[in-house]
Amino acid sequence: MVSRQNKKNSSKRYLESIEIMLQAFFSEGPEVLLAYLFGSYLNRIPAPFHDIDIAVFVIPDRLTALDRVLPYGYRADLSANLAKILKYDPVDVVLLNHAPPLLLRQVIATGKLVFCRSEADRIGFEVASLKRHADTAHIRKIKRFYMNQRIEKGLAAYG
Repeated sequence: MVSRQNKKNSSKRYLESIEIMLQAFFSEGPEVLLAYLFGSYLNRIPAPFHDIDIAVFVIPDRLTALDRVLPYGYRADLSANLAKILKYDPVDVVLLNHAPPLLLRQVIATGKLVFCRSEADRIGFEVASLKRHADTAHIRKIKRFYMNQRIEKGLAAYG
């Protein structure tokens, strides 16, 4: 029988090996500035129903160029390449360049930075993202108010 501690240690080693593979992968190409692991995979022992969530911030001009030349776009290409090197599927890739403020904050607050090309770029990105999240807080508050009103009336939350 495998003890809970052994499972935890095994999971931790596996996560560390994923981080090493991601660092090597992202350092090979010049377009990714930052990469984060986030989501449920960070907190659980890998199982067949878990995906690996990876969020990346890409140099904007390069992202636009790559989206034009890759048949299914950069995100799909990156997801397929990561699934291949990690030998794990599914790998869900989030492009932070296009992410909503709430997701940006979640990735920064709960994710694990696994690749950083430049500390200055990381700080700039995180400050701008958290500012964007703070700037949109009032909109989320209004939206929540009206959603709660609809629920109290027995209507669908959105509609």
